[in-house]
Amino acid sequence: MPAIDSTIQLRKPPPSGCDDILSAHALDFLAALAQRFEPRRRELLERRRLRQAELDAGKLPDFLPETKRFATTRGPSRPSRPICAIGAWRSRARWTAR
Repeated sequence: MPAIDSTIQLRKPPPSGCDDILSAHALDFLAALAQRFEPRRRELLERRRLRQAELDAGKLPDFLPETKRFATTRGPSRPSRPICAIGAWRSRARWTAR
């Protein structure tokens, strides 16, 4: 396996035949992604931890404040016409395999 000059360190040697997938360029790309998104990932994990603590304490799920009005407003419960092929199973058309 060739030496990899990257900030990513592999904990185990990759399986044989993966040298083209785990190239130095690919690992550099992963390092750049990790550097860019790691703070946000940690923030989201912390929010998840806090939310789970709320649920464990007995708080019930609810709608987000910014979408609650849509959930509580009376209106049609479904579209008036099927979207795409929804409801096509009711038609007399037969689907056959070729």
